[in-house]
Parts: sequence; structure tokens; C-alpha cells
Amino acid sequence: MRKTSSYLIVLLCLIGFGLCCCTPENVITPDVDDGTVLVVDSIKPDNPMVYAQGGNVVINISSNRLWNYSLLQESDSNWVRIERCNDSLSVTTLKNLTNVTRSAGIRICSGKKSVDLEICQFPDIIKRTALKERKIKNYLTVSYDMMNFARLVFVLPVPQSNMYQDVTQLNYRDADLLTTSDGELSYIRKNYENGFPQSGEICIYEDFALKSYTIKTDFSAIKSYIPINRESDVYKKYTVADGDYIVPDNPEIQSVADKLWSEAKEDIITYARLCYEHVAKTLLYLYPGTGLYPLSDILKNGGGDCGNQASVYISLLRNKGIPARHVVMIRTDNTFHVRSEFFLAGYGWIPVDVNAKNFDARGDYFGKTYSDEIVMNTDVNIDVMLDSTESGNIALLQTYACWYWWTAPCNVTFNLVTREY
Repeated sequence: MRKTSSYLIVLLCLIGFGLCCCTPENVITPDVDDGTVLVVDSIKPDNPMVYAQGGNVVINISSNRLWNYSLLQESDSNWVRIERCNDSLSVTTLKNLTNVTRSAGIRICSGKKSVDLEICQFPDIIKRTALKERKIKNYLTVSYDMMNFARLVFVLPVPQSNMYQDVTQLNYRDADLLTTSDGELSYIRKNYENGFPQSGEICIYEDFALKSYTIKTDFSAIKSYIPINRESDVYKKYTVADGDYIVPDNPEIQSVADKLWSEAKEDIITYARLCYEHVAKTLLYLYPGTGLYPLSDILKNGGGDCGNQASVYISLLRNKGIPARHVVMIRTDNTFHVRSEFFLAGYGWIPVDVNAKNFDARGDYFGKTYSDEIVMNTDVNIDVMLDSTESGNIALLQTYACWYWWTAPCNVTFNLVTREY
């Protein structure tokens, strides 16, 4: 059954007129009899405060008279923090650890005018179970038999804390810690120019403390959806094509998406589940560990490995305006894996593993994770800076990347080891 929003996430009640408004425009209270004009910014339904993890919104307010605010106390509202700054209110919600939607009210008054804002926060549907804490070391060694290099650049992805893991105590040496231009990915870079030994090894490493979690999504706690903010960074980045790897408007993707969207009656979660089942059932597991392929090649070949199956799933979701992305991981036994996740406005990212379902038809990998892989990043087709002006592109930054320039060919080998210590 299709879920629709049963309430407005931000309710603007114009007191004395019995009028409720939630529009993209500013809300202007009409004149009563004292000449007061009170203008309060409205808040989009998909705003940071509605998410269970909490967030912040700045509400701009203007009036031709002095104004004040109060927190309405119809219910427990200790989870809301309000700070006034000149002509605005900074409103912050704390993390919602309950399994119910909660609400609080703010009243803004000026003269005889007032505006009530109701803030609703969704419950936490992501249930985490902690696994063991570990210390991890990634160690890349480059070996060569003669000095014919003019330049070498190494890059290692740096894992970040997220719902799957807590990352602390990052250490590295003789390297630069950088982030991509969108701030989504961190990496360390080591740049060598000239002065190479005649033969031997060069290395780059990182170590960190890691606490992993398994995930179980409580879909039963979802009582309604809200529309995603199409101006948000999440929507703009994760609903569009990405190189040849994610192509939402591919004709075959379009055909399958339209069929499943109709079958799902345009319900987001039902559609996401149908796509998961479709990809797991129809694609073969092919060419493991050979990197990302263009989407057209995956469809032509009838399958691919975990990352390529995820590309098909992600393309299907993006076709219907649902943000989705890869989750790129490594393991301490020096194997690798990629799954995906999609974004549900008001709730956050939901993990989905179509490749695991492909191997285990009876298993449930929709909204659930069971193992302790290390998430290195959540993107593909990545640009990193090789120096202050030059960039390099990596289809899948899962383990490492290396660029080298030589004056003559030589024998060179690369070896990355991931281990607990």
C-alpha cells in the first residue's frame, strides 16, 4: 500500500485566522488592527530537524516591531534547542532514540501577530548492533628493480565514521591528508619526485581504530513519507548519471524501472525492494575483481561482480528520482565487497546488498547488514588531486591508486595488505 504523508512536518498556523500554511515562500501574517507585519521563513518538509539523528535549521524572521519566541509545552520538548541570533532563530533537534515520531511547537510573537511552528521528528528506524572493536592497518608497498621513475603518486582512501562504523585514532606518516571537492571522501596522498633509490621498496600506510556495527532497518516504524528536497545536495548528486557507470536513462533501465514502478504503485520502499529482487534474480555473477564496467556492458553481458550489480540497482533507483549510491568496502582477509544504499527522506540511508541476495536467494539483505566490512567510501568515478593543480580519476577507490611516470620501463609490483593488529 502506498504511504502518503499523514501530517505536515512543518505546520505554520496563523493564529486568529485558523489558516495552516506550509509553502516554499515566506509566511506573512496579515494586518489585524495594530499595523504589525510579521514575516517568518517557512521550512521545507525534508529539513535536517526531521531526521532521527537530529539537525539544525536557521529560521529568518522580520517584523516592523520587536518580536520574541517561546517553546510551547504541550508535550516534552527537551529534545529541541533554540538560540536567537539577531533576526533569526537557530533551531536544533537532538537524536531521537525512541520508536515514535515526536513533535514540539515554537510560537513567534510580534505586537498582536503570532506564528506557530510545529516541528516533527521521525523515529530512528536504523537499529545498530556493535561488533568487536579492532585496530586496522592498510599497508601499500611498491617494489621495483631499477630506478627509472621520474615521479610516483600514491593514494589510499581513508574510512569515515558513519552508521556502519566508528573510526578513530587515524595515523599516517609522510603523506598529505586531503578531501575531495564535495567533502564526501578523505584520502592520504604521497608524492615522490626524483631521488629514488636504485632499487627497493616505497610504502605508504594508514592505521586506525574501528568499531563496526550490523544494521537492521525497522520498516514497520515508517508511518509516512515526506517529499525529498530537490534542492538538497543529496538529491542533486545521487539522482543523476555518473560517467558510464550509473546511467538512469539507459533504455533498458527505463523499461524495467517503469514496469517495477507501476507494480509498486509508486511506493518508494516497495519499488526499492522490487528492484533489489529483480537485480538479484536476473543478473549473473561475472568477472569478479576486475573493476567497474560501463553500465551498457553489464547489461549486455547479463551480469557483473558485486560493484557492477550495485550499479544496475542504483541506476534503477535514480531513474525514479530516488538517491542511491555505492558502498565501497574492504575486509581484513584482503578481499573486497561493494553494496549499495538508497536515501529515504526523513529517515536517511538504507543499506541494500543485491549481490548477497544473488548468492543467497533465501536471505534478507534489504535494509540489513550482517558482517564487519570496512567502509572506505560511498562513491565512484572519483577525482583526486595529484598535486596542487593536477587531478586524476579513479573509477573505484576501494584499496589504493597509483600514478607513475618513468624514463624507461622497469619491473614494478604493488601489494596492499589490510590486517588487524
